[in-house]
Amino acid sequence: INYGFTQNMASCAVLPVSLLYFDAKKQNSSVFLSWVTLSEKNSDYFSIMKSTDGITWSKIGEVPAMGNSDLFVEYSFIDNDISSRTLYYQLLEYDLDGQIDKSGIQMVSFDTGTSFVVLPNPSNGQFVVTSENDYPEGVHLVLTNSLGQIIMEENSISEGGKFSKTYHLENLSKGLYLLDITTSDNQKVEKIMLQ
Repeated sequence: INYGFTQNMASCAVLPVSLLYFDAKKQNSSVFLSWVTLSEKNSDYFSIMKSTDGITWSKIGEVPAMGNSDLFVEYSFIDNDISSRTLYYQLLEYDLDGQIDKSGIQMVSFDTGTSFVVLPNPSNGQFVVTSENDYPEGVHLVLTNSLGQIIMEENSISEGGKFSKTYHLENLSKGLYLLDITTSDNQKVEKIMLQ
């Protein structure tokens, strides 16, 4: 997964913030968010965004940025309001010139057992299958269309402690697909809508 900020820049300029990582982890009955920047240029502050469905977001906090730095800077934020069993987090970084950059999305689940999420869903064919759990033995994924035909089948292994895999299937026809996700101890089928 790409933990860096997405950039929409027309010219080749120095990126205001270089994000090393953004992570969200359960900490008893709260969620501990942490991120590290490699460098910052004219950064103003970070907004912490939260969602219960990965679609509708609300701001839950704000952390001042360093402004200008060529050194590693560590940040953290604790969310004590656990209003859902599954939560999604994202950083918005605001520059002094008003530019806004988004980080990747992190998911935290307070459910036990196998927990996979597809984001965004519906999508245009580009989506991420993610879980806060680690599956070093691998995850078997099979995508089928509404006729039961296998569109994609693969085995994927966790990297970095959490399972996350990005797919680029924009060439597929619009409609409903089923993603069968199998681990060594569980199985789950996710409905995926391409539009």
